[in-house]
Amino acid sequence: MATTAPADWIDEVSSDRMMADTREIAQWVRLSGSEDERKAFDYIAETLQGAGLKTSLYEPTCLVSLPVSGEIVVDGESLTPCIAHAFSISTGEAGLSGELVYAGRGTAQELAAAGARGKVVLTEGLSTPAKADDATQAGALAVISISGDHIHEMIVSPIWGSPTPDRLDRVPQVAIVSIDTETGEKLKKRLESGPTRATVKTVVDTGWRKIPTLIADLDVDDRDYVMFSGHVDSWHYGAMDNGTANATMIETARILAAHRSELRRGVRFAFWSGHSHARYAGSTWYADAFWF
Repeated sequence: MATTAPADWIDEVSSDRMMADTREIAQWVRLSGSEDERKAFDYIAETLQGAGLKTSLYEPTCLVSLPVSGEIVVDGESLTPCIAHAFSISTGEAGLSGELVYAGRGTAQELAAAGARGKVVLTEGLSTPAKADDATQAGALAVISISGDHIHEMIVSPIWGSPTPDRLDRVPQVAIVSIDTETGEKLKKRLESGPTRATVKTVVDTGWRKIPTLIADLDVDDRDYVMFSGHVDSWHYGAMDNGTANATMIETARILAAHRSELRRGVRFAFWSGHSHARYAGSTWYADAFWF
């Protein structure tokens, strides 16, 4: 390829190639540590090898949490839609039952004012690590978050990466689910009419498992390099966060590889697992393992 100025390399981006990469990656539901996620990693590795990059695959063992299902039952009625979250506890088939109380945004102060201990707490806003942590400390049985018009997948552990033994006590010890605004309004009206009991049921698959970390290098030996990284794991089927960014990284690698003799620095492309389901466990492991 003829030498061109770096500012002109953007003209070499191919939307057709990027769409093809996106389609390949998006055909799998890429849950952290799953067989289908590994297929996406294998595709990325083979594509980058074909472009002339050197790849290395690592498989650290990390604490991963995959939400399976969530349910709220009030007066024998199952309220939907409802989802559980990564690092919620699993309640068992019987669920956790208690008086339903309202606690605003679910802050520590609002939980205390609502008398949350031993109760099911209805809150506004997303299911967040801070909310789960405060609810655990307050002794709540379960937390219901009114997520908005759309229910957002969330991870509720406050621990960055896999917990060390001295941090295991910070893993949430509360069942936490999310509902939409319409369902939340129904629950508020029930509370206005008098004391209400609710049962929260969650199934969450949490455990230690191997997850892939793919490193693809373009001439990094004995020279400074730039690192470009992103996660491959996703919540659902399709071009979900982070599928199109994966395709962007692949296309960047292809173009830079075509101009490798013109680069003053090397480039390292890092593809993580465990971002969405393990609180950044893959990238955290990499930072720990390769710190020096």
